[in-house]
Amino acid sequence: MFESFNVPAMYLSTTSTLSLYSSGRTVGVVVDIGHSATHTVAIHEGRAVPRATFRLDRLIGRESTNYLAKTLVARGFNDFESAEQFLTVQDIKEKLGFVSLDYELDMENAIKSSSLESTYQLPDGQVITIGNERFRCAELLFQPSFLGHDGAGVHEATYNSITRCDV
Repeated sequence: MFESFNVPAMYLSTTSTLSLYSSGRTVGVVVDIGHSATHTVAIHEGRAVPRATFRLDRLIGRESTNYLAKTLVARGFNDFESAEQFLTVQDIKEKLGFVSLDYELDMENAIKSSSLESTYQLPDGQVITIGNERFRCAELLFQPSFLGHDGAGVHEATYNSITRCDV
């Protein structure tokens, strides 16, 4: 196959290393938050440092989407049970969600004003308003206790990846 397409060479690497390469760097820390796993990977000179790589099975994209769905249902919106509805919640999270720089202050602001609210049109045409749910689902990554999990948040895992490097 390589001969048919005149491919002169091929390079295989981990997604974390390739992510770092895409930013023009060969040294850094990559935080990869996926649907079913989160990894923090320290990379030095284009190679992952095994002792500075951590996997967080509980802090995953799917959990934050589930949490967002539960908070929306608690506010009185329709139940998001089907796969299609799950994709709608995931779209809301990806389009409107953000990480709060000061969670407590933003929670207070969300109660006092509508400045943090945003609207989203559901596939059936209904328009809903999303408030503090926009940043509460992302806060799970830093405060796993919201889901009843103990252990490190993403920020602590990133710190641990950095401090585990001898370089």
